[in-house]
Amino acid sequence: MSRDKREISQKADDDISDKSDNDSDGTATAVEPESSVTVAAWNIHGLASYKQNSLLGYAAASHLDVLAVCETHLLNSEQLVQWQLCVDQPDSRYCWYGRAAVRAGPNERGRGSGGVGLLIRRDWRDFCSPAAPCEHPCLLFVRLDLPNAPHPFFVGVAYAVPIGSARQDTNQHLLTELAELCAQYQRSGMVLVCGDFNTHIACIPSQLLSVSRLSELELDGSHHEADLEEVTVLDRISVDVPPGALVDEVPPAGAAFMDQLDAAGLVVLNGLCAVGDGARAEATFGVRSVIDLILVSTDHWRLMDSVRVLPDARAWVSSDHELIFTKVRYRPADVRAPAGAAEGQQDGSESFPINSTRYSTATKGNPHHFTEYEQACRAVLPELTQSWADRACGGEIDGLSVEDAWAEFTSKLATVCASTLGIRKQRVATGQRIRIAHAHVRQWCHQRRLIWSRIHQLLPSQWKLRRTLEQELKPLSTKIKHRLREQLRVEQQRALQQVERLRRTQLREHWKQLKRVGNLQPKQLSVPAAVVDPAGTEYTEAAEVREQWRQAWGRLAEHRAADARYDAEFHAQVERDECIEPEDDAARAFANSLNCDITLEEVRESLRRLHRGKAVGSDGISAEVLKEGGPAMVESIHYLCSLAFIAAEVPMDWLRGVVVPLHKDGDRRAPLNYRPITLLSLVGKVYTGVLCVRLTQWAEQRGVIVDEQGGFRAGRGCPEQVFALTELIKMRQRAKLDT
Repeated sequence: MSRDKREISQKADDDISDKSDNDSDGTATAVEPESSVTVAAWNIHGLASYKQNSLLGYAAASHLDVLAVCETHLLNSEQLVQWQLCVDQPDSRYCWYGRAAVRAGPNERGRGSGGVGLLIRRDWRDFCSPAAPCEHPCLLFVRLDLPNAPHPFFVGVAYAVPIGSARQDTNQHLLTELAELCAQYQRSGMVLVCGDFNTHIACIPSQLLSVSRLSELELDGSHHEADLEEVTVLDRISVDVPPGALVDEVPPAGAAFMDQLDAAGLVVLNGLCAVGDGARAEATFGVRSVIDLILVSTDHWRLMDSVRVLPDARAWVSSDHELIFTKVRYRPADVRAPAGAAEGQQDGSESFPINSTRYSTATKGNPHHFTEYEQACRAVLPELTQSWADRACGGEIDGLSVEDAWAEFTSKLATVCASTLGIRKQRVATGQRIRIAHAHVRQWCHQRRLIWSRIHQLLPSQWKLRRTLEQELKPLSTKIKHRLREQLRVEQQRALQQVERLRRTQLREHWKQLKRVGNLQPKQLSVPAAVVDPAGTEYTEAAEVREQWRQAWGRLAEHRAADARYDAEFHAQVERDECIEPEDDAARAFANSLNCDITLEEVRESLRRLHRGKAVGSDGISAEVLKEGGPAMVESIHYLCSLAFIAAEVPMDWLRGVVVPLHKDGDRRAPLNYRPITLLSLVGKVYTGVLCVRLTQWAEQRGVIVDEQGGFRAGRGCPEQVFALTELIKMRQRAKLDT
């Protein structure tokens, strides 16, 4: 890197870093968030090959987390592949999500128009997932789920063609689709849109419309006089800019554009007085107001910083537009809910947050998948355990509560898992029955896509070239089909061998695999949104539906002595048997062993009994995360269990569960036709497993459990009960008794 470029890089770093030292004292920054994401937008005006490495180098030198790029002019497949190879270089710090440019008309030649994309940090690749494809070719959204963020970020890039262009009519389509997507994404996260909108907004303010009135307004922003009482105006500034230097104070096109954004629930950050320090907001105006804008959803504009310009960007990469950037500031979210909120929901009348983060625990044949994770646990967890011991005041529990220890454990574990294992991507159901595992098959499929792309871009007059390309497709498709059929036969043969192997050892897994091979798996049907009560009344409102489910499942555990099917005599016998006789000295000594401290070996054995691949509870901690943490994980869980045993209380997360309804038969709208299955915390299961072993040994020695019981007892099960029943029947038949 030359000296000039090093100076540019250092100055860019200073421009971005010094802004974080000038926080505003107003209400806009009262939240005082602790984390930030640097987002930038740039119209690159053609991403030619000589610009590509410079763009990646400048973005990395400026420490940009997300860079929205407009007007790439990447039209054909060769250009897209060349750019993708440049991004995929080992020294590159970004990954690319983009769309190709389009032609202005069927007879147009030369470079394409538009082309948008997002450069996102490569180490955030596991947190990114492309949103649903947009209809407009110059609109793209990517969902970003950062591990410590309180909500997902829907980052978008848009490009509107200049007024007077042949594709000018598509701008209205772009804004309409943008409004629809923002209304959809705002319900679950924060929307941030960057791009070149080719519209001067000058100092036109943004207006925040109330949510109650927003649905009633038209997209063009027209509202009645009564609605003005529910509008908050966000002014813009143009400090040190002469009055005649800006474009018209209220340009007609800009006013109409701002009305549409106000109705769509989007705020233009450029030049706002109420965000950041406001001191350099005028940099996004300059002599003429820029047409590159950064938009944010109305619920999150207070977390944003001022939009500023990196003036030296154009010296690094040739472009006729300025690079603008801002920062999204937020407070990192805890893995679990606050203790106060949990206490207020102990009555079960309200729901509690469920950690939906799933970590990548599938080894996929890699024996070293958990190596880095175990090393991180060995480095982090012993310090946490030692801090617990220091705060416990020499064995007393006054200095450390169970809830605080559990909160610190889950927070540390989430950080370790996110940095080593990564976030598991959401599984998308497809119609593909087998996995394309061979490299040459993937290569053939890639070649076929390239040929199809070339065919779609041909003009009608190029029919000879179209016929030639179609002839190339035939043998390629034949090879792919034959190889996939061969692979399917291999997969089926391997599955049948696994079924035969499981038949001799694991009958349950044998039947599961057999149904999977025979395509006999039941369809996954969701629970209907409406319910009916025993009287046949249907409910559709969410609150009423939730109440009906609660009442129906609450009746399952009710004590109904008046029911004719209720065996009152057996209930009285159980109550008599519950009276424990006075113990002798030997029994009293064994009972005292129930109250001894939990040992490390007990926790290790209980942890060993956890099964892999099982559903997790509300805390999102899987069995693989616990079992692969090594000795440091066992010691931390042992300290948690010991603390809970001494304090005679457990964290609320161990008592909560995710109830999953499984349909049995009958009307799917009736809650009583479902069997509730509760998914509990696996760490809590380790603790209860230790207690279960102790109580079982005590009950077996004292004879509390009758000999006839076969369930939930080691060494007994259905085969023993069936054998006893069969022998009794045979004995009665030989004795010629009624059977």
